[in-house]
Amino acid sequence: IGLANGDIQIFDAKHTLVTQWRTDYGMVIALDYFPEKYQLGIGFVNGSVQVMHLGESKLPTLLGTHSGAAHAVAFASDGRLVSGGADNKIREWDVSRGLLISEHEAHQGDVMDIVAKDHLILSAGDNGDIKVWSDSPIGHVGTLRGHDEMIWSIGALEHQFVSIGRDGAIRWWSTVDHEYGDILATGGMPTADIAFVWNNILAVASEYSNQLQLVNIATGDEALVTSDSKEALSLVEFVPTTSSVVTADIRGVLKLWDADSSKFTQTIGDCKSQVSSLSVSPFGKYVIAGTFNGDLFVWDMRNDKLVQQIKLDHGFPLAITFGADKETFFVSTSDGGVRAYQTSSGVSLWNLIGTGADVVAMGYEQTRDYIITASASHVVQVLNASTGTLVDSSSASGSGLRDLVVFPDGKRFATVRSDGTIGVWSIDLLGLVAAIPSNETLERITVSTDGHRIAVSGESDTILLLDGMAKTSRKSTGTK
Repeated sequence: IGLANGDIQIFDAKHTLVTQWRTDYGMVIALDYFPEKYQLGIGFVNGSVQVMHLGESKLPTLLGTHSGAAHAVAFASDGRLVSGGADNKIREWDVSRGLLISEHEAHQGDVMDIVAKDHLILSAGDNGDIKVWSDSPIGHVGTLRGHDEMIWSIGALEHQFVSIGRDGAIRWWSTVDHEYGDILATGGMPTADIAFVWNNILAVASEYSNQLQLVNIATGDEALVTSDSKEALSLVEFVPTTSSVVTADIRGVLKLWDADSSKFTQTIGDCKSQVSSLSVSPFGKYVIAGTFNGDLFVWDMRNDKLVQQIKLDHGFPLAITFGADKETFFVSTSDGGVRAYQTSSGVSLWNLIGTGADVVAMGYEQTRDYIITASASHVVQVLNASTGTLVDSSSASGSGLRDLVVFPDGKRFATVRSDGTIGVWSIDLLGLVAAIPSNETLERITVSTDGHRIAVSGESDTILLLDGMAKTSRKSTGTK
């Protein structure tokens, strides 16, 4: 235990005081123990960083000082000591030689805590960010965002880290030394949209291409299916209970494709304008397309006919999702509104007036009949799907939210941000429980029907594949 008067007390397993040292460096504000060498790392309020050799009759070793308080010390797996202070820096020390190895600018404010585990080092800043570092050599590999205020403390568990902030939030983070699987989109162009066909096949619509890419993640097999027209594909959606997907091209034509046979099947209809959003009903009867002109088109795919065309009075559709069955669908709009409609009649059931910020993504959770929305203003909301009333709301810090998907278990949903952060949220807590950084600017996310796989894509031609259930079971599919 480090005390305000500079004393350090050592207790045994029975909580009996064994020994006590008096230091001359002021308040002790950070401690870490390295059991392999019986060493105690110490950070002091005056910026001093020391190592005490327990069981040896020798004075503590002064390694050096920060220009502000040494808020944090942590031993790496090989015995190096890493310290962080109010000078915004982390420093790496060779304990055996008492030398400074390296120094790094870490945060825009004070470094409040450091933890080292699994060959990673995480530093927590008073600006609410967590920086992820490789530990040998130390190098910045990512940033985790989820706290709105200063982070008080960060700790390590198996395959996870946990942080506590002044905002009252406790965040759980997956370790970032995972292996991404990756797929290259056709032609090396950015991916426009992605969708899982059941669990193993990923359908990819790539900008500037009229080919639908079908990749079997389990086997690595790939097929490129060419459309009957030259227009590039912009959106793709899985047709539940079938092996088919629906696409929209940049001219607004909807088409049906079969993933099992890797064939273009038929043209569904023409929206006469570029499609902004697309959704298919739970059992594959209806497909709804929203256009940038503010129109909604409802097609009955089984009877091959247009059953509704609805003109929005404000904005245009940004996201569409169905309820528990085919009878109700929900639309989010560019003016921040969310609306519910009866599918067969086109009658408006409720209309939630927006605040002007785009509601960019939306998903439906069946068990509790919830609509979950994500807006460009960083707000995540849970709505009662029957009434449109607000159930809960949370502000997400960091860069703009771009897409959202609800997991099949009904307990979680995932978001992607433009800065490359993949976030996994608890629906009950409406809080971030894990965050995974990437080096890509992300736009789209989809999950397999069993919830075991996640695919994300963005402005590059690479699609990242992650395991939706556990870090230890992630697989790399290799690059095609």
